[in-house]
Amino acid sequence: MGSRIKYALLLFILFTNIGMQLSAQDSLGIFKDDKPLEISVSTDLKKLISEKENETMQKAQFSMTLPDGKVLSAPIDIKARGHFRKELCQIPPVNLVFKNNVGPFKYLKTLKLVNACKPGSSFEQLIFKEYLCYLMFCELTPMSLKVRLVHVNFMDSANRRKPFIYYGFVIEDMGLMAKRNGFKEVKRERLHTELANRDYMTLVATFQYLIGNTDWSVPAVHNIKFMVPKDSLETAKAYAVPYDFDYCGMVDAPYAEPDELLGITKVTERVYRGYPRTMDELQQKVDLYNSKKDKFYGLVRNCTWLEKNTVLDMIDYLDQFYKTINDPKALKNVFIENARRD
Repeated sequence: MGSRIKYALLLFILFTNIGMQLSAQDSLGIFKDDKPLEISVSTDLKKLISEKENETMQKAQFSMTLPDGKVLSAPIDIKARGHFRKELCQIPPVNLVFKNNVGPFKYLKTLKLVNACKPGSSFEQLIFKEYLCYLMFCELTPMSLKVRLVHVNFMDSANRRKPFIYYGFVIEDMGLMAKRNGFKEVKRERLHTELANRDYMTLVATFQYLIGNTDWSVPAVHNIKFMVPKDSLETAKAYAVPYDFDYCGMVDAPYAEPDELLGITKVTERVYRGYPRTMDELQQKVDLYNSKKDKFYGLVRNCTWLEKNTVLDMIDYLDQFYKTINDPKALKNVFIENARRD
């Protein structure tokens, strides 16, 4: 009996520790609401900017003001990331790497920070629109990356440059998202789209059509990450999780240009990049999108950081999507007859 009690106590301690680790991220309130968090990053800005193409890791001091007013600070590593924005932006998007930190931030692992490319409201509007795209996908499935708006102050640790202050958002660590859903992130060099989990892939492909995004590829592992259920790592099909939506039509960034092979001249023209699905499969997703319609429109209309014209443009873009999916003839034409087959 004593050994059983001891064993039960060990299990209790083990699962309590695991639970504490899994909840540590939420305990900081990082992704609990939409009020922008105040954060600052102090680093060698000259090095960050001049070596952004090499994605060189460098030291930084990070601080964050939590929702309760408490300020946390810690040394971290950062590096530039991305493709087009890395080349275009005054301060490139960066990875905030907390894994070597021993404080409360260590459970965050790595946060992607997406900040406005340049000063001015037009670039801030792009940030808010992309942020809303993430929120929309989060409404459709818990197997999605959470985001949080931030007001970030980039400071030069060498005091050679004035601070850069931007709006932006941080993106949840992929490994943590997978863990909270009972999955494990996996690395794949290549995977045919139709070898991914079919139902989730249908959701991803139709969502990319909703926001007008063609800048993604499962086989090329472009703006896609993979995860597999922990209880069937060797047998289950991978889930292809999307991220980076700045090239989509809903954001309509001035630097975004569609691939000429798609036969469109601007990113606001929608092209379905998924494979054919049956009408029954499509109807399941249409029902889901219709159930989220009021929520999607509310996200846009209630986003106080959006300018009036931006709201009207996004509402119009949503209107076009809902008109298409609720017309059986158009639904079949887009997602079956003109779906990709190669």
